[in-house]
Amino acid sequence: WFGGGGGGGSSDGGQATHSLDQLADACAAVDALGDDVRREMLSWFCNLTLAPYRHSFHPYADGGSLERTELRYTWHRQALHKYAQRYARVFPQQWCMAAVLSIEFCKVTRVHLAEIL
Repeated sequence: WFGGGGGGGSSDGGQATHSLDQLADACAAVDALGDDVRREMLSWFCNLTLAPYRHSFHPYADGGSLERTELRYTWHRQALHKYAQRYARVFPQQWCMAAVLSIEFCKVTRVHLAEIL
């Protein structure tokens, strides 16, 4: 995810904090630019956030089987927790980013499960 792994040395933490501050500043600018630009940024963040999910759970991956469906929802809960810990302060509350991430997760999951079935 954006800003690196976190939990590393002080230089990593400082760089990640700086990156998150830059992202927060970008959100303020995006808000001023209007809905189309905001939607583009939401899409960018969702794609970035869900890329590991798509990789790990696509229908032909080890995690992509029907028997491992519960792992998808475990991943989602962890992703929402990670979002709350790292990014909730970055995105404006009115953007409802956690809800947007959940909706995009459901869309990807629906496509994957439809392909499996």
